[in-house]
This record gives sequence, C-alpha cells and structure tokens, in this order.
Amino acid sequence: MKSEKMYMNISTGSVDSRDGWFYQNESGQTVNAVDLGEVVEVEMINGEWCEV
Repeated sequence: MKSEKMYMNISTGSVDSRDGWFYQNESGQTVNAVDLGEVVEVEMINGEWCEV
C-alpha cells in the first residue's frame, strides 16, 4: 500500500502533503503550491527526503 504523496519546498526544506500547501496569494485567492509547481514530490528513502 502506497502512502500519501509528500511535497517539499526546496528553498526551505519544508515537507507536507498536498493539503498542507494551500495559501493565500497577494490577490487574496487560495492557491496550492503543488498545483503551481512551487514544490517537488519527495519520498523518504533511508531516512532522507529524496525527489521523485
């Protein structure tokens, strides 16, 4: 069974699921960093986050 996909902001090292990447942009719209390509999909390999 595959676990939930996780995503990382390469600049900050923050990792979260897709649901954790919603934020309000300067226009006040709710957007998602995954949809905008601002984060990359990662998976845990040998205790470290690695880009998929």
